[in-house]
Amino acid sequence: MKLIKFIGYWIITITQFFAIYSYFHDVLEWNSLLGLIVALITAGIPIVGTIFGVLGAHYGWDWAWLAAIALYLCPYLLMGVILLFLAFFDHETL
Repeated sequence: MKLIKFIGYWIITITQFFAIYSYFHDVLEWNSLLGLIVALITAGIPIVGTIFGVLGAHYGWDWAWLAAIALYLCPYLLMGVILLFLAFFDHETL
């Protein structure tokens, strides 16, 4: 279970990185190197990375607001439901 959470976290972080880079480079028209550095730092911060990831998916990739929010919110909700399910039925896993 820890491996699944680890892989899931890094998949979300990598997609956040690309969305954040798209936001800073394409939308705000920052320099590529500066956008890369800020995206690397920002993608690892949970709430800030999610907010800028949603902005990047909406403005940079032209996604609808609901789709951009769902991209980053649904994995956390799904993991919460799985952990809640495991807490009720499997006490040895947690």
